[in-house]
Amino acid sequence: MAARRRAELRLDGIGLHRSRAIRRRRFLEGKTTTTHWGFRDYLKMLGVTVVPDRVVWEGRHVSGAGVSAGIDMALSLTERVHGRELAEALQLIIEYDPEPLFDSGSPEKAGPKIRRLARRIMLGDQPVRAATRFGREIVRARIRRTRTAN
Repeated sequence: MAARRRAELRLDGIGLHRSRAIRRRRFLEGKTTTTHWGFRDYLKMLGVTVVPDRVVWEGRHVSGAGVSAGIDMALSLTERVHGRELAEALQLIIEYDPEPLFDSGSPEKAGPKIRRLARRIMLGDQPVRAATRFGREIVRARIRRTRTAN
């Protein structure tokens, strides 16, 4: 049974690095996905449907919202391909039993001061350059959507 599930499942994983988002947008058209909170609005501006869930499965597409959600995504994939027992055994092996020290693991929980600091850290030492690059990619995506709609 597990071999059959493996044969039927073709994982379409994506990396949402800024430079690749435009190419991947077409892959995401018509699908619901999730990603790190810092990039949700960006993908929405590219025309992608984004939800804040930790793991999203839609057909063969699976996505995770950030680093720790990547573990959830991997365990979810393991369960689908190999069964719950193996997924639980792997969870035990990596001792994945989260108890965060702070309650600021999502933008909804973090205060404005922490969100501002996090954004500043993510943009790095050249926020204007990063914003310019994002802006160009968004404009290109909108032009491409307009052309394909006509």
